[in-house]
Amino acid sequence: WRSCPTSREPRRGLQPRVAARSVWARIEALQRNRAFIDAYRAARAAWLAGLDAVFPPGTYWLRRFASVVVAEPPRP
Repeated sequence: WRSCPTSREPRRGLQPRVAARSVWARIEALQRNRAFIDAYRAARAAWLAGLDAVFPPGTYWLRRFASVVVAEPPRP
């Protein structure tokens, strides 16, 4: 009863980023997140290669501390 476990317990694979009651609202939010990540990765790769890059709206840290160009958010 004093021994400690020697292996780790398997954890869940979920990493929730969105919570919504409606399935369609959740799917739409996940698609927006995926679009942001894809645009961010492309802009970051170009920026690291020394090319001009426009980061997607929502990029805060690089705009504030690295003076990168961030696109304007879409109007509602």
